[in-house]
Amino acid sequence: MHCSNPTPTQGPTPGLSPRSSSLPGSSHHRKGCEDLAILERLSGLPDRGDLLNLLRRHQGSGGRAGLFLGVLVIDLQRFRSVNDALGQTLGDEVLAEVSRRIDRRRPERSFVAWLGSARFAIFYDAFLSPGEATQLAEDLLQCLGEPHYFGSRQLVLSTVIGVATTAEATSGPAQLLRDGETALFAAKRSGCPISRFTPSLRFEAVARFQMENDLRRALVQNQFVLYFQPIVQIEGEKITGVEALLRWDHPRRGILQPREFLPLVREIGLGWDVDFWVLRQACRQLAIWRRENPSLSSLTISVNFLADNLSDPRLPGLVGRSLAENGLCAADLKLECTENVPMDPNRPAAVAALQRMGVGIHIDDFGTGFSCLSHLYRVPTEALKVDRSFVEGMLYQPALLRLVEMVFDMASDLGAGVIAEGVESAEQLTLLRELGCRFAQGFLFGRPMPPECLFQHIPAPC
Repeated sequence: MHCSNPTPTQGPTPGLSPRSSSLPGSSHHRKGCEDLAILERLSGLPDRGDLLNLLRRHQGSGGRAGLFLGVLVIDLQRFRSVNDALGQTLGDEVLAEVSRRIDRRRPERSFVAWLGSARFAIFYDAFLSPGEATQLAEDLLQCLGEPHYFGSRQLVLSTVIGVATTAEATSGPAQLLRDGETALFAAKRSGCPISRFTPSLRFEAVARFQMENDLRRALVQNQFVLYFQPIVQIEGEKITGVEALLRWDHPRRGILQPREFLPLVREIGLGWDVDFWVLRQACRQLAIWRRENPSLSSLTISVNFLADNLSDPRLPGLVGRSLAENGLCAADLKLECTENVPMDPNRPAAVAALQRMGVGIHIDDFGTGFSCLSHLYRVPTEALKVDRSFVEGMLYQPALLRLVEMVFDMASDLGAGVIAEGVESAEQLTLLRELGCRFAQGFLFGRPMPPECLFQHIPAPC
């Protein structure tokens, strides 16, 4: 598999390129001088257009002597940070070195293309099996994962590879690059360094594409809705607040839970728009309730925010406007940090500004993921919300009970309150009372429901 360069007497297989070659008259020869200079630094590799032309020429044919055609798509993870930290010139040198390593490891008579940015592809028409293509990917991972040395600098790159062969292709050779990139994106989402294309990945990609389009329409067409769940003061079981919970009223699939769409919302860059929509709608709903029932003047509203949005410097101004538009004060609003990613420690000013305004900051799902001790010194916190997994298990597992007790002790030392999530039984409520818990939330008090239903089923606070 890892052969040396072909000898001069060895002609290339028709349509394939010997090592470090380019195609005269190909599309990259027609690019501007700047692109030509970059391509020259990248060992004169053909580009995406050249590879697609080659794949089209193989349409309707199999591999050599009945063997499998295959494409490997190779991507250098987070390569932009290399250019940002070390400069474009060194970044180009790194890419050139990567192309040389790929050239040394690829099969003889295979075809290598540079797809732009930090992505390469290998096409080969003589794989013995799909497993051999995967083995090549593993060899490339090992080779590209070895340190790169540039003067006194040492650089280690993270690589992800998608593999597609005609054994699993949904169409033919012309679609191998598409299938290889589909496998690459699947590898990135799963966290695995290698993914091999299967037809199910194509179906998932189509469904994901449709979901992305649906999400963008959902914002424009007001398909998102808010449900509300009460937060009660355990002593007397009085409602003191409600949490706004996002739902998607999908035109074909009905009401969707956040876990079904929020990860994709963040991936496609809609997280800020969705969070701000929830904030505005929640403030508006609280104002409506108060106009309809003056006894709700002390009711507060809690809104979930992604951690990186909570530290966004634009947020204090937007919060202030939302409150003012609805005649609310800052103490009426609680912002919950719910995302399992760490809050940016370099942007504490936004959170500090929110607290100076009087907005309460709550840490949701406390004890899981990044919502733990590191947040307690970065984010002055009004309340900790104990994750439902602890509440569910504390009756039966002494270790979990002790952890819950520690959370209460810690919150008391910090001057923060505690809200127990996921309370579903009278036994859990009794134990929480004994622990000194003052506030709780869960199905025992009320399920999430539309705004017009909330106080029909649950008495309003006096």
